[in-house]
Amino acid sequence: MGSYHSVWKRIWEQLKENREEGFEAFYILTYPKVYGMIAGAVWDQDRAEQLLKEFYVKVFCELEKAPKEPEEEGEIYAWLEYLLHQNFGIQLPDEREEKPEECYLAEEKAATLFFEIEEKLGLGEHEEEGGSGRDGEDDRKKQIFRRVLTAAAAAAVLGLAIWGTWKVKGLIGRWGESMRVILASETEVPVPEFSGESEERQTEEEKEEGKTIQVGAWSILISEEGETLKEERLEQPVSHGAVQEVTAQNGEKWTLMLMREDAFPDAETGLKNSLVCRPEKGDSYGLIAAEAEDFCVVDSVIYYADEDGVKTESLISLEWTEQKELEYGFVMKTDGFYLLNAFGEPEPENYVQKGDRILRVDGGKIKYARQAEENWNGLTFYLAEADKDVGAELCASDGSQAWVFQKGKRWIDSFCMADGWIYYSAYEEMDENKLRYSRIYRAKPDGTDIQQVTELFRGNVTAMYYFPQEGVIYGEFKPDSYHEYYGQIVKISLNGEMATIDDQSARSSKKTAGNDMLELLDAENGKIFCYWHDCRVNGTQVEVLWTRPVILDAGER
Repeated sequence: MGSYHSVWKRIWEQLKENREEGFEAFYILTYPKVYGMIAGAVWDQDRAEQLLKEFYVKVFCELEKAPKEPEEEGEIYAWLEYLLHQNFGIQLPDEREEKPEECYLAEEKAATLFFEIEEKLGLGEHEEEGGSGRDGEDDRKKQIFRRVLTAAAAAAVLGLAIWGTWKVKGLIGRWGESMRVILASETEVPVPEFSGESEERQTEEEKEEGKTIQVGAWSILISEEGETLKEERLEQPVSHGAVQEVTAQNGEKWTLMLMREDAFPDAETGLKNSLVCRPEKGDSYGLIAAEAEDFCVVDSVIYYADEDGVKTESLISLEWTEQKELEYGFVMKTDGFYLLNAFGEPEPENYVQKGDRILRVDGGKIKYARQAEENWNGLTFYLAEADKDVGAELCASDGSQAWVFQKGKRWIDSFCMADGWIYYSAYEEMDENKLRYSRIYRAKPDGTDIQQVTELFRGNVTAMYYFPQEGVIYGEFKPDSYHEYYGQIVKISLNGEMATIDDQSARSSKKTAGNDMLELLDAENGKIFCYWHDCRVNGTQVEVLWTRPVILDAGER
């Protein structure tokens, strides 16, 4: 299986026989790469060394969970990377990024750090051999220095390990014995000086033991109880991504989403840079924070950063500041209108009924609108050439038979149902200049009453849709349908008032062939959503040359 497999196998055998000896071998084999990971992420040598100590204390407690029979070296380091991220919030840098110069840890320093790790874990026997006082302190420093020199043999030991003579602790022990003779024969051993400032900093670091989490532009130190001990800005902000899947205490799955521009470019303006939670089931979402730069989840706690620092929310007792239904609405882009939800996600269906209209949708983009089926008390109303003359009649069907409901003098162009009535536009007259004239009527669906709604007007209303929230009917209107295809939008009140919508400003951005018309899609909150089509007409054949989305103000006439 390869030399590394043999090395790791022997380490696990050592761990079973003597956990402390096995841990020392594990440290010697892995610390160079682990230190490189940490130093490359935090860009601070002192901080990297402190984190290395804290990390291996955690590793000692988690050794039983490590891969037992790794096929490759990468399996071990993948596990170590996982522990770094989960427990210390270390986000490993991209390999393409510039690395700090302090990614290499000298053997002497590595041995010193391991000695401190053993002290934290209470491993081994480190007795002072020289008694007390100044001589005792010197002996203690010599002991530390001896362990430093011992660690320098690690590279040679690993070299032997590759070809099958792996005896880490034995070799280190024999090396230590030889060093003891050398040290005993020396009159003075140079040892590094320890200043009061260094001892004070070490004491501070010991007090600050905890879990380090980096999120956004901040690094925080968290105690075991979850209390924030320290918070400081990072020179280089980190990112944990815009979407994370989590599981609540009750087993429900949630998706946490940070509405960043790069991840959700079509999200509603009011949701930009907010942190939201979306349940797996249901069409709703909860607002966690209105402003956030980054977030991560550690031990069932959401950590999110903003410009002021890091804030937390527990998954166990998570409460929304606001909860909304996730609905699809009109969004205008340069190439057309789209049906998108608050997150900018497209409508998945191909045909969507909106009021009395059916919208044809493809990938969220609205292609066109047509009238939905109009029903009342088991009857279906529709337009058809029922009597075989020119133009259509308003017909009704009960499913077994059909009949002409309203004929009109010439033909009926369009109809809709509104407020218990059927409103329809009937083409009735043509003058000597071949200009057409129409009237709008309304009839009870059961045929008991028919009323004239408007006086005679020039043109034809070719489509009618009722908008209950607006309380009006909007229609597609052609003022001279015989001579040209030019069309506008008309507003028809239920009591008979009728007016065309001012579209001069919206239609001034591009030249047309003169046969341009407006196709009505929707109306909401005083805004009318239309497709502006420029057309080429040849007899009864109509070719659309180009299409642009426009929004009209319903109040402008």
